[in-house]
Amino acid sequence: PDGLDYLISKGIEYPEEPEINKHIAQSLNVDENTFILLPGRVYSTREEAESVRDYAINSGFNALIITTSIYHTKRAKIIFNDVFKDTDIFTMIKPTAYEKFDPGDLSANKNYWKHVIYEYQKLIYYYADGLI
Repeated sequence: PDGLDYLISKGIEYPEEPEINKHIAQSLNVDENTFILLPGRVYSTREEAESVRDYAINSGFNALIITTSIYHTKRAKIIFNDVFKDTDIFTMIKPTAYEKFDPGDLSANKNYWKHVIYEYQKLIYYYADGLI
């Protein structure tokens, strides 16, 4: 969020998404040794895929299952496939089983439309950025 760098400079901890997800996993009794928080910040799905790729290569992984939100699955698959295309690492993108989003019924929640529109905007930007 805006002001995050300021908070950090003042020594104020602000939990970011990875830390929040780690806390949720621990609250669900997921063994802390079964997940890894990669260092550094990423600002896009592409940067995230590149960070995961570098870690996976350096760690000797040969396969990954990437879990994401249902509405983000298509774009994540395109980007991860692109980033991992020159590696021997198999990637599989799976949507979370705990989300109520149904692409066949966007009327159930007005935020569903927002997510779909944002995903298509981001997908267009991803392809357009590669042309520049």
